[in-house]
Amino acid sequence: RLLIAETGNAQIRRLDAVDAVTTFAGQAVRSGYQDARGDLARFSYPLGVAVTSRGEIVVTDVQNATLRLINQQGEVSTLAGLHGAPGMADGPAASARFMMPFRATADAAGNIYIADMAACTIRRLDLDGLVTTAAGQAGDCSTVDGPLADARLGQIVDIAVDSAGNVSFIEGGHVVRRISTAGQVSTLAGTLNTPGYNDGPGSSALFN
Repeated sequence: RLLIAETGNAQIRRLDAVDAVTTFAGQAVRSGYQDARGDLARFSYPLGVAVTSRGEIVVTDVQNATLRLINQQGEVSTLAGLHGAPGMADGPAASARFMMPFRATADAAGNIYIADMAACTIRRLDLDGLVTTAAGQAGDCSTVDGPLADARLGQIVDIAVDSAGNVSFIEGGHVVRRISTAGQVSTLAGTLNTPGYNDGPGSSALFN
């Protein structure tokens, strides 16, 4: 199945194996905030969708500054963050805060990585329900490669994790970067703040 965060209609939709589209959670053009089942649930600018190893769906609910969870029965609950209370706090999921959880991805172990766009950080929600900052310094939106303690991130617009656990992400400064499993942040492709179009080795490729 293909899951679609239909942002403008504030709902999550599903395309199945026979190409039939159904609404999995939320209701068209009725945005808001409500934990409930199916079309009784409400989202406000749902944008990122990740599927965990348990088959649960994590949604970045951008304007509610929360991560929402949809279980296999279609029940929507708040996984982390607090509706109406954006912030930059790590800690247990219920007390953690996000500025703008933009996109999410899940690794093979079930950890969730979240691109917190406005905070210029990548956050990690582990299996114990603890939110930590995996990379970046909240509020420092520069772009610096290096060890995690020194690295800085710009505004992240998308994120993915590979089978080895490396986290790659796209920044608004026209670059693709990566956090390796060894804890190093590097620029894979593109040149910072240089929009363009060029194929080739990563250091000479350009994106817009």
